[in-house]
Amino acid sequence: IESLSDFRNVDGAIEFLRSKPTKPFVLYLPLSFPHCPYHAPEPSHSMVSPRDVPPLRRADLPNKPDYHRLIRQTRRLDQLDEAFFRQLQAVYLGMAGVTDALLGMLLDALDETGHADDTAVFLFSDHGDWAGDYGLVEKWPSALDDCLTRIPLVARVPGMQRGHVVAEPVEAFDVMATALELAGVEAQHTHFARSLVPQLGGAAGDPDRAVFSEGGYDPHEA
Repeated sequence: IESLSDFRNVDGAIEFLRSKPTKPFVLYLPLSFPHCPYHAPEPSHSMVSPRDVPPLRRADLPNKPDYHRLIRQTRRLDQLDEAFFRQLQAVYLGMAGVTDALLGMLLDALDETGHADDTAVFLFSDHGDWAGDYGLVEKWPSALDDCLTRIPLVARVPGMQRGHVVAEPVEAFDVMATALELAGVEAQHTHFARSLVPQLGGAAGDPDRAVFSEGGYDPHEA
């Protein structure tokens, strides 16, 4: 994985931690994996066998948007068989394994440099990927299928509850409000994010909350 830009970004963050920063810091690492094109350095590319991939969501399910079918036709995805999409899903999961390895490197560096006890770590994604579900790939036009909207959001914050899982819906936008509260910074603008500090402390979420996802299609797309 040393050839990847993601590795170089994380390696740069590790070097920063080893430089013994004396002031409060924020490291933002927007990595590209897992993301199309679907590929990864070996052994990650072949780490997951297509035989071990759970059944994909079928392309012929009722009550799905018309653009599901139109995307398959326009991109000729309907000419590919299930074996292809299972292989694609397997590679996508292998790419996620690359991100797992990079996170492990970063956490090891926090331990090594003594910052594990004073640094909050958030791992989250901006979106998911069909990755073969419904006979589709990528995410356009940012539909509301679970595989696109139910993204990972994991936090490790010193002094907070360990192993707590929140079942109620939250938004990725909430990371901003959460980080501000943890840092003791008051927002100077109107926003609609909610701090997740109570949940980090072990509380449940709001079961009646509405959360939002946005998307769209570029006008130049067929």
